[in-house]
Amino acid sequence: MKRKHHETIDRLTKEVMALVEEMNPDTVQWLKAHNKLRRIRLAAMGISIPEKNTQEDITPTKAKNTTQKDMILSYLQLGQSLTPMEALKYFGCFRLASRISDLRRKGYSIDRTMVEDKKTGKRYASYSLSPINNN
Repeated sequence: MKRKHHETIDRLTKEVMALVEEMNPDTVQWLKAHNKLRRIRLAAMGISIPEKNTQEDITPTKAKNTTQKDMILSYLQLGQSLTPMEALKYFGCFRLASRISDLRRKGYSIDRTMVEDKKTGKRYASYSLSPINNN
């Protein structure tokens, strides 16, 4: 069953990627296809995102038996960066730095960038998967 699910996800991903390659990147259609591909990949990880895909509306939900660490890793593997506030909002994770530490101990290379909020002047970490040696 699991293999069939992954084959379906792979097939859908290839179909969407073919559509994306045919489109002009400046079009709204390209963005819709890109967002569809993102939802397909997240669905494969047990994370659901509503159709309306603005930064404010993204509210992934946890699948059964999926750990915060697994969901965070999967999210980072999509090329996304993650802040502590996003981790709390998306995955219910209060201690992102601890989950990142767990992933690093497992051998994943994760970059940390310090970001400053322009309104408040407060600094916070933004984590992303290093492009080298991560699967």
